[in-house]
Amino acid sequence: MQKLQVRKEGIQLSNAAGRAGWKKSFLPATVIGAELASDRVFVTVSDGLICLDAKHGRQLWRFRLPDRHSPSKQAVLSGELAFVCFWASGAYLHCRTNAVDSATGKRLWDVVGELKQVTKTTVVLERRFPYPDPTPHEEISQVTIDRRTGNEQQTKSGTSL
Repeated sequence: MQKLQVRKEGIQLSNAAGRAGWKKSFLPATVIGAELASDRVFVTVSDGLICLDAKHGRQLWRFRLPDRHSPSKQAVLSGELAFVCFWASGAYLHCRTNAVDSATGKRLWDVVGELKQVTKTTVVLERRFPYPDPTPHEEISQVTIDRRTGNEQQTKSGTSL
């Protein structure tokens, strides 16, 4: 069994006996997390997601987030998809979730909302919209979308103070 060591500047993959197989630095990017999945290593870094060949550490593809954005958490792998969440600014700070093809690194869809749950057919996101005036509150919606298309299937809304 291979062992993946994660540090903020890079990763190292070792074999079952503990011998270092290869290591890779991602500086100036910072490593947020990494996951070994079959013959690939998916590395969430401060500017996106990188897929490496587990045997040699060669980069297979790189998905970059828009300038000045960074992931809000480690990417979530689920079958043929990887989900990357990041904070985006605009009229208000909000989270966006991108679905990326785990074989090619191609973005399939980009939807406003923070990833909460992944099933075989859907993805559940949470959307928060702040309203400062006249009474400060936050509109919270739970949105269920089709994991392949990014199309919204169901929305449940509520309010929080």
